[in-house]
Amino acid sequence: MRRRRPPSMSSRMTRAGMPSPSIAATAPPAATPRATCPRRRSAPPASCMSPASVEAISTSACDAVFHAIAVAKAAGAKVSYDTNLRLALWPRTRAAAVIHAAIAEADIALPSLDDARVLTGLEAPEAIAEFYLRLGCPMVLLKQGKDGVLVATAEGGRTLIPPCRVQAVDATGAGDAFAGALLARMLAGDALVAAASYANACAALSTTGYGAVAPLPRPDAVRALLQETAG
Repeated sequence: MRRRRPPSMSSRMTRAGMPSPSIAATAPPAATPRATCPRRRSAPPASCMSPASVEAISTSACDAVFHAIAVAKAAGAKVSYDTNLRLALWPRTRAAAVIHAAIAEADIALPSLDDARVLTGLEAPEAIAEFYLRLGCPMVLLKQGKDGVLVATAEGGRTLIPPCRVQAVDATGAGDAFAGALLARMLAGDALVAAASYANACAALSTTGYGAVAPLPRPDAVRALLQETAG
């Protein structure tokens, strides 16, 4: 009786839904029969998020991100973009050029103060927010860590969200927690400043444990911290 050859590693990864980055970035999506998955005609996707570290991987990854931004915007989605600067992956000059070109196409910019100071050469938070607004991004949320979040809009709105006081032990994943919470609350219908306040509290609580996933808080814990901060 002939023994079946075990599938290759690439085949196993594909079956598990985890293709390699090169395949994910270049291969077209497989066609899905209409009978089993009819095309939805509901509202277009509301949000698409990209961190800059993806573009730092390779030229093709960079091209894929810009293509994804264009596709998302054509579908009516709002695009958010996190600077997520990793100078070990690319030089500052190229990082600044690519990141700023992407922010010019985005609807929501999520720079950290440390990243933005390196990328722009500016120091003052207000000047940095103005810089990114001038690129054409209508909403800028400048994350300042222990100093809170500066929310700036093209309409002239400026709101400084105060920090939430917690016993921080590990900031791993705090930026991701902020971005995810912000977009989730905006998709739920919250106004920008309210969503940013929620995200600020969520990110703060995510630093009270170790790792990027285990410390992520439940909504009731986030709302309790918001009430405590407001009081």
